[in-house]
Amino acid sequence: YRIVRADVYLAVKLITARMRENIVMLATIALLVAIAIAGASFSTIIKSNNEEYLKSQYLAETVLTTSTSVSLADAQELYSQLKNDDSIKVSIVYNTGINAQFEGQEIEYSIADLNALSVQNIIPVKNIQDKYIIISESFARTHNLKINDYVEIKAPDTYKYDSKGYRLGIEKEGKNCTLQIACIMQDNKMMYWDAYIGIHNEDFIQETAWVSKIYINGDPQYIDNKLENMKNDFPYLKWANYSDVLSANNRDIDNRYLMIEIVVRILVIIASIGWINSLRNIFLSRVKDYDIIRMQGVSRIRLAKIMVYQIITYLLNGTILGCIIGSLIVEALLYWDQNRLTFNINFNIVYQMIVIMLLFCLLLIPVIHKICNKQLLEDNR
Repeated sequence: YRIVRADVYLAVKLITARMRENIVMLATIALLVAIAIAGASFSTIIKSNNEEYLKSQYLAETVLTTSTSVSLADAQELYSQLKNDDSIKVSIVYNTGINAQFEGQEIEYSIADLNALSVQNIIPVKNIQDKYIIISESFARTHNLKINDYVEIKAPDTYKYDSKGYRLGIEKEGKNCTLQIACIMQDNKMMYWDAYIGIHNEDFIQETAWVSKIYINGDPQYIDNKLENMKNDFPYLKWANYSDVLSANNRDIDNRYLMIEIVVRILVIIASIGWINSLRNIFLSRVKDYDIIRMQGVSRIRLAKIMVYQIITYLLNGTILGCIIGSLIVEALLYWDQNRLTFNINFNIVYQMIVIMLLFCLLLIPVIHKICNKQLLEDNR
């Protein structure tokens, strides 16, 4: 152990003797490692953000929408047919396209089947009543509202329209309704509406409402087959499966990052060739130093070990420095863009780079062998 420690110390001392050469060597390795870590980490972060976003949009395994706006009657018929199938769990959210009023200010709301959303655990409340309302976090924060508070919401006015769809005037003035807050949800899970009002509150239902999303839980294959059959009666149906969308998105991200990996590997190979050549020249330029070491009784094998320790020291210091720089780049850019930090740093590509550089280090065996044998020959004279 003492001999190894002494050899490592000697190897480090030989390295620090020429700082200018060493800085170039370390900077080359560190820069490559930093670029690789930044690219790999951003790919991982993008995947994580994408998964979080999809989870906020796909609150059930399958989400159904329509390619065109359909009438309220057709939407209700579609939902009724899905609800009658006991093999699946289904809920609906309507886009009203009109605003209600709260404390004299307009709020954007949607009509939803709150009971069905509760059954699917999309909203964490059981025993939903007709006079319940779900509000977003931002709306609750703005108006200082809490769960179980009562709010008075003025329903939108109902208008008359002519045969061409032009508004003629108010047919029925909206009522003031007192509703109890049952739950406060994240904004993105509510599609950034201020409130969900129960489907049984007829004062808030407009004839102009259309399907925003229908959430379906059940066997994905069964759901796909059922919806395909329903397209005969409802040709405007569109749906997507959370797992399929996530896989497709991750595949696209991987394909984009693959280009970065290829470029990094090419750079590693090119840089390794230059790095090995520089290291070879450094070894040859220090032949006199190795002569002195050899004359002090250091064996040929031990001298070879010292040279190997030098190579490992370059690699180790350059890699550690690159990991630090790469991590700082990722953290700084993420904090600047999203005002947060992450511990999701991807170091996997670093292992591949180390393997590549170690393989290139094998090219130094002839010069190490040459220097060590030269010393041995001179000792035998």
